[in-house]
Amino acid sequence: MSRVGGLPARLASGNATRNPRRTAATATALLIGVTLTSAMVVGAASTRATAQAGLAAAYPTDVVVNGNGTELPASLLGQLESADGVVATTTLAGGTITGPDGWETWVLGVQPAAALPVLRSTSDTTLPELGQVALSTWQRESWSTSVGGSVTLTAGDRSRTLTVVRGDSDSALLNEADLRALVPDAAEDTVWMRLADDSDQAAVIDEVTDLSGAAVPTAFVTGLASERAAIDQVVDVLLLVVTGLLGVAVLIALIGVGNTLALSVVERRQESGLLRALGLTRGQLRGLLAWEAVLVAGVAAVLGVLVGSAYGLVGVSSALGGEVDEVVISLPWLQIGAIVVVATAAGLLASVLPARRAARTPPVAAIAAA
Repeated sequence: MSRVGGLPARLASGNATRNPRRTAATATALLIGVTLTSAMVVGAASTRATAQAGLAAAYPTDVVVNGNGTELPASLLGQLESADGVVATTTLAGGTITGPDGWETWVLGVQPAAALPVLRSTSDTTLPELGQVALSTWQRESWSTSVGGSVTLTAGDRSRTLTVVRGDSDSALLNEADLRALVPDAAEDTVWMRLADDSDQAAVIDEVTDLSGAAVPTAFVTGLASERAAIDQVVDVLLLVVTGLLGVAVLIALIGVGNTLALSVVERRQESGLLRALGLTRGQLRGLLAWEAVLVAGVAAVLGVLVGSAYGLVGVSSALGGEVDEVVISLPWLQIGAIVVVATAAGLLASVLPARRAARTPPVAAIAAA
């Protein structure tokens, strides 16, 4: 540090370690404020990431446009693909087949390579390859089969025996080639869509709904994009509260550090006068106190971030551990860095008035008053 700040920085380092009690008193208020703020920032970020991961696993598509059995026109597909905020789309064919239980049911056919970029997660849903069918838990129970087993699907005089893989959609999901082997005239009546993370998802959904309703009156739009946006909004509000807490912590630290430095200036008045008499300039004396404040505030900020981040992660794990399969740890490095910078700057700002007072006192008066 002395290489950067020179003599004032070296003297400040010695002063900060010479009186541990005074240094601890200076840093305590800031340490508590930074710890609390860091815990809430890390906790909020991890909660957001965990909630979004859970939604992505359970509902991997942002928006689904369903023609309700009516083929979606090519013009609509082009409009949906080029809509603002849409980053990827894929069409699915639909048709009626007869299951092992003898009942007719509606199934969808997907092209895995085209669908993969659209899905946010495939942890709960498998995109069926040729010769596979993805069935949800209730469908497997209804057809008396299990993952790895086989089912025979028929349509008219055509039949197909497929291997069962895990799925999570309401309709059985086949590879499109298998579906068209059963139902050659299967209509493309469903579109899966993925939206940009930074888009106004509510506005995009409104536009998609308007376009779909105008082209196919029976079409309906579903998806979890609005729920994801709602989660983001709740977390953003929480982070605004955290920002307010940081402001209060900075204010408390500003007062506490300023008062402690002011007392330190009074206690070390003779020392300051002697340093001035030995050739230390006013600017160097101000720099000495500024470096001392930055050193104490910086250490308090770093320790507060480390302790607060640990508390935040422990809190999220305790609160969500029993509710979700996996807690996603998220460390918002930009916000953590901002906390350290703001806290350190607060310490520097708190040193301005005490440093000015010490620098204005003539060396002779400072030595004589001691």
